[in-house]
Amino acid sequence: MEDPDGVGPSRHWSRWRCCSHSPSRCNRPLPEPVLVSQGRPATASSAEGPFAAAAAVDGDPGTRWSSQFTDAQWIHVDLGATTAISRVVLRWEAA
Repeated sequence: MEDPDGVGPSRHWSRWRCCSHSPSRCNRPLPEPVLVSQGRPATASSAEGPFAAAAAVDGDPGTRWSSQFTDAQWIHVDLGATTAISRVVLRWEAA
């Protein structure tokens, strides 16, 4: 397998399966990602106006959570059970 990005064959992952250890699975696309947080209970250290924590996990790109303008703000999402997570995506509002 070629290594176009120079990370080495054992670490070459993308939307396609890694081929270095399972050549029979090469060139098969991975399943679409699952948004495990969508619709799950969410709480936060604070909320600004109508921008509650639940809006961060409602699956609607037009809504959002907004905290108070102070340091140490946080959001917690209860996934309901131990869950394997391979990626976390934060979409920051342009401000």
